[in-house]
Amino acid sequence: MLRVTALLVAFLSVPTLLVAEPYPAPSNPYLTDIAGIVSQETEVRLITLLEKLEKDTGVEATVVTIPNREAYQPAAPSLEAFATGLFNAWGIGNPQRNDGILLLVIPEDRETRLELGSGYDQGYDVLAQDIVSRWLVPAFRDGDYTDGIEVGMAAVAERIARRHAARLAPEPLPDRPGEFTEHLGAWIFGALFALIAGIAVFGRRIGDLAVGLRQCP
Repeated sequence: MLRVTALLVAFLSVPTLLVAEPYPAPSNPYLTDIAGIVSQETEVRLITLLEKLEKDTGVEATVVTIPNREAYQPAAPSLEAFATGLFNAWGIGNPQRNDGILLLVIPEDRETRLELGSGYDQGYDVLAQDIVSRWLVPAFRDGDYTDGIEVGMAAVAERIARRHAARLAPEPLPDRPGEFTEHLGAWIFGALFALIAGIAVFGRRIGDLAVGLRQCP
């Protein structure tokens, strides 16, 4: 009886001894939506997009969403470390070319990261950051994860994956909407400031000259 009790206690204590999985398990090669933020319609289109991308170029790209990193926190204390660890644990991309792509979205932590394999040069890292700041962050800020992920991954496929597979150099960054207006406004402000400062200095020098021409009483 004592042995049975001991075995029973040991069995009941197993869940408390289990360590949380360091990373989520993939449910699909192209989309693992654990957070449940991608609509069914978008899911179909997104999987079709990434499946065709791999068929055409051999580049493996996947999207992973989790509610938060709390359950996996022991594996990596930072977003960058977590994304890199997940990328390597899943073995995303061809191991010889190192051309895999991972989009990680964590809505409760308000975090996202676009991870590229080591086969991409720095120019593509710049493009990845541009896609994140241009398409993903504004949509996620408004709570529109579905459209943000779809549009963002379409940009990743065309601007990064297909160009890299074709051995093309990264494209130059396009101007942001309103960027010329912002630069023009800053230039006008700077010119006006310089003009006003010049007038003030010139006026002061004229005043000093007038004082110098006065006869001493």
